[in-house]
Amino acid sequence: LFAARKVVSSLFHGVEKDTYQELHTLLDSVFTNVVLNEEITRADKARVFGVNLVGNLVKASQNLQDISPQLVGIASPALFVPGGAKSEEPLTTDSLSALVTRFLRGLMAFPGHGICFKQYGLYTPPRRLIGNADGAGAADEAEDDMQDVATFSKNSASTEMQDLCNSQILRILVVCINPSISRHMSSLAIDIMRASPELIAPFWRNYHCSFEPRLSLSYLRNTGFAIKVMSLPLPIPQESEARFSAPPRLNTLVEHITPYPLDPSLLDRGLGVSTAPLVRYRNLLLVDMALRKLGETRAWIRAEARAAGGSDANKWTQLDQRLLAVVKQRIPHCKNIVSIHQHLLSLAEQGGSQASDDLREAECQHAVFSNALMRVMSGYQAHFGELVLEVHFEFGTLISGIYLPDVVSVGKRVTERIRNPMNAHTLLYLLHALNTTPSALVKWMTRVKSTDGDTPHTYMGVILMVYLFAVQAELRLAARSVAVSALQSTGLFDHELSGDEAKCWLDALSMMASPHAGRNTRLSFIADGGIAKGRGLVSFLEDAVLLSSKLPYKYADRIHASAPIDGDDDDRLPFSPLLSAVVEAVILRLAFGAKSQGSNWREAPPKRISGEMQTTDMCTFVSEVVCRVSESRGMEVTRRLSRFVAMAAGLTLAPRIAKLDGDKNPQKVEDEKRYCAKIESAFVETTQGTVDYLLTAMAGVATTQKPVPIGGGVGGAVDTLLKRELVSACANIEDRLSELISQMATVLREHELSVEAITGWLLEQASVASGGEQQAACIATITWISAYHRTSLNGHSLWDMSAFVDLAPEILQIDDTSFLLSMFRHLLGSKSLVALVSDNLGVQRLLAHVLLANKGSLQFCCYAVQLVRCIASRTPGADDGQVSRALSFAFALVYEHLASMDDRAQSLEQYSSWLSPF
Repeated sequence: LFAARKVVSSLFHGVEKDTYQELHTLLDSVFTNVVLNEEITRADKARVFGVNLVGNLVKASQNLQDISPQLVGIASPALFVPGGAKSEEPLTTDSLSALVTRFLRGLMAFPGHGICFKQYGLYTPPRRLIGNADGAGAADEAEDDMQDVATFSKNSASTEMQDLCNSQILRILVVCINPSISRHMSSLAIDIMRASPELIAPFWRNYHCSFEPRLSLSYLRNTGFAIKVMSLPLPIPQESEARFSAPPRLNTLVEHITPYPLDPSLLDRGLGVSTAPLVRYRNLLLVDMALRKLGETRAWIRAEARAAGGSDANKWTQLDQRLLAVVKQRIPHCKNIVSIHQHLLSLAEQGGSQASDDLREAECQHAVFSNALMRVMSGYQAHFGELVLEVHFEFGTLISGIYLPDVVSVGKRVTERIRNPMNAHTLLYLLHALNTTPSALVKWMTRVKSTDGDTPHTYMGVILMVYLFAVQAELRLAARSVAVSALQSTGLFDHELSGDEAKCWLDALSMMASPHAGRNTRLSFIADGGIAKGRGLVSFLEDAVLLSSKLPYKYADRIHASAPIDGDDDDRLPFSPLLSAVVEAVILRLAFGAKSQGSNWREAPPKRISGEMQTTDMCTFVSEVVCRVSESRGMEVTRRLSRFVAMAAGLTLAPRIAKLDGDKNPQKVEDEKRYCAKIESAFVETTQGTVDYLLTAMAGVATTQKPVPIGGGVGGAVDTLLKRELVSACANIEDRLSELISQMATVLREHELSVEAITGWLLEQASVASGGEQQAACIATITWISAYHRTSLNGHSLWDMSAFVDLAPEILQIDDTSFLLSMFRHLLGSKSLVALVSDNLGVQRLLAHVLLANKGSLQFCCYAVQLVRCIASRTPGADDGQVSRALSFAFALVYEHLASMDDRAQSLEQYSSWLSPF
């Protein structure tokens, strides 16, 4: 029968006239006894199921009338899936079109079954190479001819077509299956090319359809089908498959990215059709899909180049360069994309005069277009940055259009503008584009007009606000990367190229201002007070960056004058000059600014001034930066930071004192010098404690000193009036943590007490409270300590206070990693560290909770090793049993981290280098 192919094909003549049950019986019998019959070779099946036979079936598929199979005597319609899979629920509604489509899919869309030969993905081996053992394919040519693709006509076929394994399927796909007829045919064509991706390149060379940009159903169908084909995943070899030694052919890759019929001139015309927004939008989608596919392809090529190494890597690198050159010729000119952006801006300026309904439609259309446009521009910047430079387009100008209420959940709306969630997605692609743009090309300190009536920010400030307050973690992560590049572009971090110190600044800012920092839950709402605090810190940092970038040598000279250590002739900066500028801004604003406390401080003792300094966000920010930079850079930098902190205030106030020498009022000069001396003393007392306990934790101090009780050395007893005021300040603390701090600071100033007094009182309240009141008091205590308590308590750590140690179980209830890490840092500076870690169960649980929160994370690995180092350095004079138990517990935490690391060998080597001294 198969030798007489006409006999078999005649069975399918006139099938379009058959009833549903007749055609179902025929197709089910043919599929079971022929298509799935392994005794019939696949080549014989391909010769029988040719263009004419399938063409007759396609005629039958034009009948879209719905039929109930059960009513015509078919209990379970055939699915035509190799392996005999059945639907869990029988089809209740079917049609001739769906029936034929399922049969053709089972015939041509399952490699190794029917007439579909095994697929080779990007490698298109002709028949003569199927038995080649190494499977190198046909990619050994030095150069690819872009026209060297399988083509055929009615009377002839190219050599590549004759050698193509699935050439019969290609003929059927081009001649019989018209994707624009129906959804069934379009879905069938997509499934065939997904199963045999080597057919995509020859399909586009042989399939003739119009992509002329005009608003018609034909154009929409064709572009929709093209987008679906372009969105098919790149058929790269999987890990379990044999990998080919040579790169694939260039022409095959190009057709997967930019199909041959999509001529760049057509795309240029489509992008220029301003009267038909849908046509313009479709062209943006086509370009966007091509650039996305290019990104996936280049990522795979680079991975293969790294894996190949040697001379083979050069082949992959050359393929990447040639691929970029060809795709560059197939995409529209960048100026057409920029013209769309300018058109959107002009429409946005005209939108204010429209009616409310028209305005809503215009804003939604603007959001959709902006999203597609930003994806395209991000792709151009990532792969063809030179094209963006040619049209003089600056991505930094787009930062001014960021509308923060669209990406930040705030308490109230300041305008009636529609909040479109797509804007957050658009912003993500803008951040990706900024991340690939050379930072030198963005004017980060350009001021932008405020969109909500608040203090205007620079480009850098807007990115920092997104980093602090964006709801989506993806936005915050992308903004962090952009902010690091922006800080490094100022030249203030040229002393180290890794960007670690810039990250320390951002982490400190996040801990101080971001409600998302260290939390395990996603916040969908942020109070206006939290936004205002973050905006103030961002503005403060912006001003310091702007000032220090204009006068970098001034602040670098201050570091060299204060920070060098005896015998050290290294002229390199140990840390950024930005720290010197920030310290100067803090001192001048607090002591002499328009909103300073100078009038109250001139007669106050230094201890009171120091206490009030500790309650300011700016001083706390400086202490947090010093803490993080010290932990990141090590002992030597910490020592130089200690010297700098001790002398920074004096160097800052020296020019102000020098100007007083010519003043004719000696009393005024003497008063001003005395006031400057108090400010210098207060600032040193405020910040020096941070460096002191870090140096103590790094070097280790041998002691067996017992914990000190509350009331001794923490500011004395708190009187009844102060207690009443503090109780009033702590009322409803769960809802007003930010207000609590300002009220406590007010109480502190009125009673001229130190921060330690309030800390001690809070600890007393937490120790005697119970239930929810204890948790509220604990939250207040940790908030107070984490935000405003960085100094040691008369030489003691917080963990040297017995009441604070008793709070360890309650501290675990705080779902904020930044708070817990702050408590960990204080613990490292405790003189009772060995005793606490060895015997206190609450402290052990707290350490396990904090250090194992992110097992395998390099930062938390360092924390675990730092704990071992601090315990080991305190062994002289300590009880041997306590030291042994403490080290055993600390090493158990290290082992937990080691067990979760992916690269065990590299982890062992790094841990051994860390721990070998102990």
